[in-house]
Amino acid sequence: MYGWNKFILLVSWGDYDGAGEWIQGLAKDYGVQLTREEEDGFIELATGDGATAHELNYGWNVILTQKGR
Repeated sequence: MYGWNKFILLVSWGDYDGAGEWIQGLAKDYGVQLTREEEDGFIELATGDGATAHELNYGWNVILTQKGR
């Protein structure tokens, strides 16, 4: 399993450290750095109403735009 579905699975297991590592790795791949608040925001979104991979990806694209990527 890969991509946002893996992130969602990590969060659903309560592996917030693993989810944080996953999203920080993604950020590194894109040459950006996430703040702890941004990281936590994605984790909260995934725990909320069961965000889909599409919704998380949309949020990711917003972050990339904000960071000039």
